[in-house]
Amino acid sequence: MKIEFNNLQFNNGRFSLEIESMNLRSRVIGILGPNGAGKSTLLKLIDGILHPSKGSLKINGYEISKVEPRRRARLVSYLPQEIPNPFVFKAIDVVRIYGYSNHGSDELAFNALKSLGISDLAFVDFNHMSGGERRLVMLAGLIYQNSNLILMDEPESFLDIAHKVILREAIKSLVRDGKQIIIVLHDLGDLIRLTDEIVMMKKGRVLYHGSTHEVINERTLSDIFSLPFKHRSVTDTYEFYPADFDE
Repeated sequence: MKIEFNNLQFNNGRFSLEIESMNLRSRVIGILGPNGAGKSTLLKLIDGILHPSKGSLKINGYEISKVEPRRRARLVSYLPQEIPNPFVFKAIDVVRIYGYSNHGSDELAFNALKSLGISDLAFVDFNHMSGGERRLVMLAGLIYQNSNLILMDEPESFLDIAHKVILREAIKSLVRDGKQIIIVLHDLGDLIRLTDEIVMMKKGRVLYHGSTHEVINERTLSDIFSLPFKHRSVTDTYEFYPADFDE
């Protein structure tokens, strides 16, 4: 899918975001930046939850903020950073809610849970689950929704090591199925391993954009986070270090 930004501006009186021109085309796109950079706002604009104040944001030629909700749900789905307040639904019911636009069967909803190894939670109350379990149930909802573009805002939050492995494998499976993913992650290692393209943001602006391995380096990371970073060639990872660090 082609995602096009043209002179886009968003301003709600508390926060402003501006993107003059940017096209996103890769299979897995990462968004990186400090807190308050505008990462979640950008995802909500792509999902159509928020509307631009000026300019346009098009997905495959459609102005996404003007697309009817049911049709928009077939184009794009969104896993938010926040987990909903507890409500009296079974996990299978939560998954079904996500699939309102595709008229899928109960069997497909159950299979979405099964694909993440959590079918045993199908008839457990959502408000009785751990934060990590709720996160995976919501991810199963996105799988069931079956949109072409999937947005994930810090999906590793609340996940233990085993659940993070499940998430990574789910992302790879979605890509094999032809889905496009835009993901916000703070784990640099995972971001580098999982993404093809990266958007680096700070204070509502895109400072760097391009191929992940070309854009992420010591200079850009230091610029974005205002911290010194060092590349570890043995592990091919980046770490920040104190200003007085001396090897």
